[in-house]
Parts: sequence; structure tokens; C-alpha cells
Amino acid sequence: MKKKQTLLLLEDVHGLGRKGEVVQAKPGYFRNFLLPQQMALRAGPQTLRMQDRLQKEREEKARVDRQESEKIKEQLVSITLQTKVKTDPHGKMYGSLTVLEILSLLEQQGIVLEKQAVRITKPIKTLGTHRIPLALKEEVITSVKVILDPEDEEVKLALARQAEEKAALASESPQEEPSV
Repeated sequence: MKKKQTLLLLEDVHGLGRKGEVVQAKPGYFRNFLLPQQMALRAGPQTLRMQDRLQKEREEKARVDRQESEKIKEQLVSITLQTKVKTDPHGKMYGSLTVLEILSLLEQQGIVLEKQAVRITKPIKTLGTHRIPLALKEEVITSVKVILDPEDEEVKLALARQAEEKAALASESPQEEPSV
């Protein structure tokens, strides 16, 4: 079994570390991915001298990223994303709302995020209003509201009628009194 190599990261690497950090990685990962992408160097006496400079650059980038993320968070508070989806006559969605579709809706509002920022565990398959959690850069957490409406207006009206009927039935049904 090969030992892990000690590396100095030249860029942030998701799942491994941040720019300027000294980390351990498998030789194959270093040789086949990190080195060709110029994301890391073998940590030696000369490369370790670079570490202080790289960490200062990383701190500056982190400060800028946090400011950008806070601005995006403020924008997202006032935004409601709305989209129409195909449904059957009973209001069941064909397909689902995926991460890529959420990113596309955000881009239409002028907000560009990375795929990793959208934190849904599974695609959304129901109509209505949903809160989508987002993790922006530098661990800024927020969410955005997405409304899924049926594409067909007749289905939308039928679902609204069903909701009204359920509400009416719930208000008309007598409340059971506790037995004494």
C-alpha cells in the first residue's frame, strides 16, 4: 500500500482543502488530477516558503467571497422563483424540478451559482411552494422560494377547487366533544 503524499495546495480543492494548506493525498490523485490541473505541488522546503503567501491570498479571496455571498443572500430574500410544469389531469407532475433547473431559474434572475450551492437531497416532485436551501461561498447559508404551478390552466383551476372543497369540509365537520 502506497503512502499518501504531502502536498501544498495552489487552489481550493473541494473535499481536500483550501489554497495554501498542506494536505495529504494519494499519489495517483496527485499525479493524475492535481498536478496536471496545477492545483498542488509536492510539499518540500521551497514550496513550504510559498505557503505563507498563498494563505494571505486565500484570506483575501475569502473576504471578497463572503461579501459577494452576503450580497447574493440579500437578493435572494426578495426573490420568488416561479415556473410552470407539465402535469397529468390530477395535478401529478411529469418529471421533477432538478438542481440544474433551479440554477437556470436563478440565472434568469441574474444570479449565477455553482451546482454545489443547491442543497436538495432529491428532485422536487410536487406542485406548490418549496423552500430550496442554498450554501453559498464561505459557508453563507440561505434559501430561495420556488413555486411550481401546472402548465395547464384547467388543472390549476381544478386543484384550486379541490383545495377549497377540502377547506369547506374541514370547517363544516362537527368537532368531536370529549366523552365524560
